[in-house]
Amino acid sequence: MVAIHDYQGREQAYVKHVFLERYLERLVHKTASRYDHVVYVDGFAGPWQSANEQFQDTSFGIALNALRQAKATWKTSRRNVKMSAHLVEQDSGAYAKLATMAARYPDVEVKTYSGGFLSVLPMILGDIPPQAFAFPRQKNKSPGGGV
Repeated sequence: MVAIHDYQGREQAYVKHVFLERYLERLVHKTASRYDHVVYVDGFAGPWQSANEQFQDTSFGIALNALRQAKATWKTSRRNVKMSAHLVEQDSGAYAKLATMAARYPDVEVKTYSGGFLSVLPMILGDIPPQAFAFPRQKNKSPGGGV
C-alpha cells in the first residue's frame, strides 16, 4: 500500500503510484473485455529509491503486477489477453536495473528503452500493433471506425 510519508520530496511519484495502484488493474480488466491486447507505456519508469529488489513500490512494479492480475483473471474465463509493457528510463543506473525486469514477468511482454521518452517514442509507437488498445485512438485505427 502506497503511503505519503514514504514520498517526501517525491510527491509526483506518490500521485502516479496511487493512481496505478487504485485504478490500473480495473482499467485493464475493462479494456480487455473488448481488446485482445493491452499495452502499458511508462515514459519515466525508474526505478528510483525502491525499498527492495522486488520493485513492488515502483511504478513499473505496480503496473506489471496489475497487468498480470488482469491477465490471470481473464484466463480463468478462457480468454487469452496479451499484455505488453514499454518501459522507458533515461538514467543509465536506473535503466540497468530496469533492463532486468522482462525475465521477472514472463507472462507480460516487457520491452525496455534507454533514453529520453520523446526520443524513443517513435520506436514505441512502431511496436504497438494496430489491434491493441491505445488511448487516445485515431479514428482510422479504431475497431468499428469510432473513437
